[in-house]
Amino acid sequence: MKFVLKGVCLGLGLLALQACAFVDQEIELGYTPQGYEPQGSGTVVAAAPKAAYTNDLNPEGRLIIGTVKNGFGSRTADVLPVNDPATWIANAVVSELELAGYTVEKSGSTVVDDAARAIEVKVTKVFTDQDTGMMTIGAISTLFYELTVKSNGTVVATIPVTYSADISERSIAGTGSLKAAALKEALEKSLSTAMPQVLEALQGTPTS
Repeated sequence: MKFVLKGVCLGLGLLALQACAFVDQEIELGYTPQGYEPQGSGTVVAAAPKAAYTNDLNPEGRLIIGTVKNGFGSRTADVLPVNDPATWIANAVVSELELAGYTVEKSGSTVVDDAARAIEVKVTKVFTDQDTGMMTIGAISTLFYELTVKSNGTVVATIPVTYSADISERSIAGTGSLKAAALKEALEKSLSTAMPQVLEALQGTPTS
């Protein structure tokens, strides 16, 4: 009897997971500042992020940033962001600049040409594709963005970022929290390469 009950429970659990695969997942994009060198000081003006998404939109016009799949690996629903992906990346950059010792002033313009030190952020793609395996589920996240350091309108450095990788810790269910964790990890890992380049570029810019 116990074996029968276990089988029924397992079957119901699998049916529940399949049912969830037909529902869009809304996730909040998060980030934890890591701290990078070289440290600096003074003011950096951060431009408003430029969103140039290549992502598709759903029928309601919302940005699609990922896939939800069933147990056979077929796409059944979408992943939608609660917060804007471009702003998410721009805010992460600002948090790293502040942690490195800079005072950041945010601009309402996507282009800043009148500051001694400025940074512009352009985001073209934020996406996480559910990776359904035999026993576990992962999420392959892809980020395309560009960071530009400027001084009085002159480009000091342009850092294009292309990142794509599976989440380091897979799960038994393709939940929204798994997708959110995958994108958080992707941003943290991609900025681990990009931010030292940004900070190095700022070292060579005038303070006024």
